[in-house]
Amino acid sequence: MTSSLSRQILRQSRQILSVNQDKYFQSIKTDTLRQSRQILSVNQDTYFQSIKTDFKAIKTDTFSQSRQILSVYQDRYFKAIITDTFRKSRQISSVNQDKIFQSIKTDTLRQSRQILQVNQDKYFQSIKTDTLRQSRQILQVNQDKYFQSIKTDTLRQSRQILQVNQDKYSQSIKTDTLRQSRQILSVNQDKYFQSIKTDTFSQSRQILPVNQDKYFQSIKTDTLRQSTQILQVNQDKYFQSIKTDTFSQSRQILSVNQDKYFQSIKTDTFSQSRQILSVNQDKYFQSIKTDTFSQSRQILSVNQDKYFQSIKTDTFSQSRQILSVNQDRYFQSIKTNTFSQSRQILPVNQD
Repeated sequence: MTSSLSRQILRQSRQILSVNQDKYFQSIKTDTLRQSRQILSVNQDTYFQSIKTDFKAIKTDTFSQSRQILSVYQDRYFKAIITDTFRKSRQISSVNQDKIFQSIKTDTLRQSRQILQVNQDKYFQSIKTDTLRQSRQILQVNQDKYFQSIKTDTLRQSRQILQVNQDKYSQSIKTDTLRQSRQILSVNQDKYFQSIKTDTFSQSRQILPVNQDKYFQSIKTDTLRQSTQILQVNQDKYFQSIKTDTFSQSRQILSVNQDKYFQSIKTDTFSQSRQILSVNQDKYFQSIKTDTFSQSRQILSVNQDKYFQSIKTDTFSQSRQILSVNQDRYFQSIKTNTFSQSRQILPVNQD
């Protein structure tokens, strides 16, 4: 539909964003250099992805500084993502869609305090993330029919409060991170109820439960020493089970299973945060593999049957990440490349 290319350079972070669609083709490339180099490319086709209808995968990865990227994928609706990273990992992402408008703005300050609110018109979501000192993020997602507003504001270490509210499918996500990155996420929906609670203690202990009425999701994240996470997502028709187990720094094992759309996510992080995530679906196959080496090298690949998605995240010294999302008709490729400090990526994938 349209292509927008935004380049914004702020001190140590360079960004190049390009958005292209087939009917609503998107390619988003974000290039930030020393602190948070990012290259995001998103390509879609005319197949609609609703946030609560079919498929949704949320991954939270917190590192030394604790960077977060939230991506919302929908089918034939336009998205424009603008990412602005400052010294540590400042991001401003805006997503715009044709029927379903999304504007994501991420503003991360020093550590990673986040308050996310997602508001939708029919499926209203308001996400507010408040991060101040380390990694301030402000994400705003606005939709025409399905309105989303995401605001991320992170305070000292990585305090996160996420609230998701929907009109028919209400979501309330609240994330409260205490010392390093205590998170409490709660998602509530009218028909498809989700409650996500994240509780991170010393470094980034997280417990996320997601419950839905028809599509039940339960996400529980338990991070041990640094950021061990156990996520479980269960749905009624589309079953999801996510389990994340991180040991020394952020070992994560995520498994997502669905009834029609099967997902299996496995995350294996070794020294700091090695992650291997695999997501498989019945109709919409997704495989996510995350491989982080020294600090948080991640390679995520998502494959779908009709709507192919491959996400690859490659983080080198601190948290270099490359994410590529590919779909069957309408291609999505997201590549995020962050170098020195640390990066967090949250993918949300739906039909």
